[in-house]
Amino acid sequence: SAVDIIPNDLCLTCEHYPVKKCSRFNYSCCGTIDPCNWCHRERRGCKAPVISTIMCSECNTEQSPSAQCVNCHIQFAKSYCSICQLWSDKDIWHCNDCGICRVGKEGEVLHCHACDCCYPSDIISTHFCGKKSAREVVCPICNESAFATPKITCVLPCNHMVHHHCLTDAMKKGHYRCPLCRKCMGDMSATWAEMRYSILQQPLGPAHLPPIQVGDTVDVITAGGEFLVRSIEPDRANPCSGSDVCYGIWTQANGNTMEMNFLLRCLRKKSTVDVQCFDCEVRSQTLFHYVGLECQNCGSFNTT
Repeated sequence: SAVDIIPNDLCLTCEHYPVKKCSRFNYSCCGTIDPCNWCHRERRGCKAPVISTIMCSECNTEQSPSAQCVNCHIQFAKSYCSICQLWSDKDIWHCNDCGICRVGKEGEVLHCHACDCCYPSDIISTHFCGKKSAREVVCPICNESAFATPKITCVLPCNHMVHHHCLTDAMKKGHYRCPLCRKCMGDMSATWAEMRYSILQQPLGPAHLPPIQVGDTVDVITAGGEFLVRSIEPDRANPCSGSDVCYGIWTQANGNTMEMNFLLRCLRKKSTVDVQCFDCEVRSQTLFHYVGLECQNCGSFNTT
């Protein structure tokens, strides 16, 4: 079939491989001309591109695909794969298990047969394996393939796959939950410790808590310990205090108990709420605080 001619500026350069010194790839598979395999797939939907001829950008010699020009002998790019017919300014090597080229030198990137994907060799023995083959996965952050991509793919502790740069960008913006299961995407122990400290430094006042009622066991703000409220009466001794008086049993910090009375404003109700933890998937009761709700099973604040 006749070659589908595209304007020259679309055949010479593209965003995928801007530094290669060859262009105008003639694709015998579809009878078209495109600047690279990525462009060809995007424009034509071709799953198996086959390049019959290329053109040297320096001397305009049309020739078969190779690493250097047959006429002026310039190197078309830093790296070339004759299997994928790929020119790149980066180090690349062809993974026979993946069936495509990977960024990196041979030995620096290794194939994981469980994930059916390649990872840097320094993490291959410690990485989490995905729940299914990377060929079937798209990054849940950018919605692009986790397999056929020059981007580094990583597996989260929850076993979902994301692109490494997508993960880094999300964490910088404060998004620490996996978009699929909402488990933490990394180690949040330092953040949880800061939240616990913040809660200790910001005790809740009565305005943030339900009203104290007879029968409640509450905290004594001014003296410490716990107080079991037996009755609540107006402050007849000092009507201008602006607070009722609570009578009951005070359990001090050392464990001693005694009958005591405190102004209502000196007490703080223990307000607990039911939470579901996304990390350990356990329900528990925890003290309410506007800073966060801590899981009583694993200590995570990734709760709802």
